[in-house]
Amino acid sequence: MGHGRKTFLLDSTVLLYDVDVIQHFKRSNVVIPSFVIDDLDKHVGQKTDFGIIARDQLQFLSELSKTGDINHGVIIDGEILVRIDTLIGSIDKKRLPHLADLPHNRIVHLAYALKGELDNLVVVSRSVATRLSLEVLGIEANDFQPPRKDIDPVSRMRTIHVEKSVIDHSYIDGFVHMPEESFLNNEYVLLLAKEGSQLLCRFHPREKKLFPIRRKGAKVARGILPKNIEQEIALDMLLSEDIPLVSLIGRAGTGKTLLAMAAAFEMVFDKGIYKHLIVTRPVHSLGPDIGHLPGTAQDKLKPLFGAYFDNIETIKEARNEDVGDVAEWVSCQPKIKMEAIAHMRGRSFQRSILIIDECQNCSPHEIKTLISRSGIGTKVILIGDIEQIDAKNLNRYSNGLSEVTSHFANSPIAAYSYLQAVERSALALEASRM
Repeated sequence: MGHGRKTFLLDSTVLLYDVDVIQHFKRSNVVIPSFVIDDLDKHVGQKTDFGIIARDQLQFLSELSKTGDINHGVIIDGEILVRIDTLIGSIDKKRLPHLADLPHNRIVHLAYALKGELDNLVVVSRSVATRLSLEVLGIEANDFQPPRKDIDPVSRMRTIHVEKSVIDHSYIDGFVHMPEESFLNNEYVLLLAKEGSQLLCRFHPREKKLFPIRRKGAKVARGILPKNIEQEIALDMLLSEDIPLVSLIGRAGTGKTLLAMAAAFEMVFDKGIYKHLIVTRPVHSLGPDIGHLPGTAQDKLKPLFGAYFDNIETIKEARNEDVGDVAEWVSCQPKIKMEAIAHMRGRSFQRSILIIDECQNCSPHEIKTLISRSGIGTKVILIGDIEQIDAKNLNRYSNGLSEVTSHFANSPIAAYSYLQAVERSALALEASRM
């Protein structure tokens, strides 16, 4: 199977992570046990992301088998040899009597049998128990972590010291001329002069120029004013129609949800730029699950979107509007739709603002699926805190929020802000430091 090449033995937890997972094992041999095919088939009927990925993986392997003998190995992308192993049926499980006869131990038996045949065997599994069992036997076992860069834990803003004349000329020219500097797309820059004057700018990817964001006339959304420069940057990207993808990352109390909702209300209800506001989020509870909730579908959504009802109340109060029962008011608004992510499949969003909350608890595949539903004139806002992940098998690098933000890091159609200053209250600020 290729002298000197590593052989990666994959289990179903890896193949169900992403449909393109095999392509990550460049210049290597990939072995898929036959019982893993059975595991994938068990997921096919599910109306979940696992079900979709399982169907796609089986279809991919089926098409691959038509190009050659997949039992001996088929080359893909010119460098990855993929084969399905059927050895498990003839393995004597008595050689490892300490292992219980459980499905997740089958790959341990197979790896132990292949250990003598292959010098560079590595088992890849997302199961900690499986990896521990293999390591005890002296077999190399790794979690699956595709190469990805971390998100720089600061707002995309840098400070540049300039002569006061640079700032002064911006009032005449309408932009800042700095040919000696290079900037990222939609990068925010704070220009500081020693005389004390300063100017916040954004690098426009199409114009290739720094355009000022006048701080005295700071953008306001529905009466909500930014309380710090992080929020000012966030609000600017939220209200910019030329940035269809915005990621707001930060801990609780930094204003992510309030700013997103205020900007959405401004652009949907006041300016009519978008037709609908759609809010969705995964169903993950803080603490033990309390089980099924009684009532209508709308009643079941109230606990899920409680934070949004609180923020809508704040937004309406900022204009001295009658609040009343916010949940009831939302249910009567045809322009507002709040649904769990599980109900979003198959949708198509035209001229809408789509807010996806708690993105750190979504898989990359879930976020990709939702973003790919965006039609012409739709803006997507991702919100989350990569330090608070409740979903199993996800971490600060592999979650959907990190994955998408990294992928669009220098895209002309995307921007992100990492909010760190807690503005909710002194109590909330102190609690965030615990």
